[in-house]
Amino acid sequence: TPPTAAVRLRRGRGPLAVAAGAAAVLAATTLTAAATWLLVTAAGRPPVLTLSVAAVLVRASATARPLLVYAERLLSHDSAFARLARWRSEVVAALVPRLPGPLLRERSGRSGELLVQLVEDVDARVDGLLRFRHPVAVTLVALLAAALAAAAAAPWFPLAALPGLLLAVLAAPALAARAERRQGAHREQVGALAAATVEVLGAVEDLATLRPARPLEVVEARQAALARAERARAAAAAWTAALHVLGAAAVTLALAATAGALAAPAGGGTGVATAWAAAVV
Repeated sequence: TPPTAAVRLRRGRGPLAVAAGAAAVLAATTLTAAATWLLVTAAGRPPVLTLSVAAVLVRASATARPLLVYAERLLSHDSAFARLARWRSEVVAALVPRLPGPLLRERSGRSGELLVQLVEDVDARVDGLLRFRHPVAVTLVALLAAALAAAAAAPWFPLAALPGLLLAVLAAPALAARAERRQGAHREQVGALAAATVEVLGAVEDLATLRPARPLEVVEARQAALARAERARAAAAAWTAALHVLGAAAVTLALAATAGALAAPAGGGTGVATAWAAAVV
């Protein structure tokens, strides 16, 4: 059946959320750039009218950013929850004729666990939308707009920032994706520890009778495996954050060096104005 007007409206909120998120990032960038340009230009004591436009831009960016962030959260979560409801109904409609409830309980006896796993699998799709696809789309749109703005000042600025951007935008997410794949192993270790603990608690009387040398050997081994998995996950998260910081630092230093090289000489001549170079950095 063709989608209704309400469904089409909710589908359109995804791109609107991306646009609002990119606009919020650009508003923050504009705020910083305009304030920097204002400070550097004001040092030369120009006429007040020269600074009025930048002052208005600073105020407008500072006001628009929180409003755009709020709009992005509303639009993105509304779109995600609408998709979640549709995905859940589709999964249930597909499973009901294939796995009848009584038959499933008779065969497995673990219908509760299967139901929880089913809900978690569907919720994971929403997490992927809100925590991966949407932020990536917002970042790419904002980076493209910022690169075009920097290229308007000088074409060398985007090229100088490219290595740092690759480090922060590609290397760090790749490491984060690898850490996310390890999340499955972490869940398995948690489940194995819980199962070993339940098994030991169920055999307390036997252990008291037999008196083994190490009655908690299995639990200790599961604990050690879980600790290793947690350390690996924490290390991956730390390296991801470090790559983000290193990428941002590399972009800043590269832009600063390029701005210094392209800045117009003090006595005049061709080059990028100091205020605009500072705003780009």
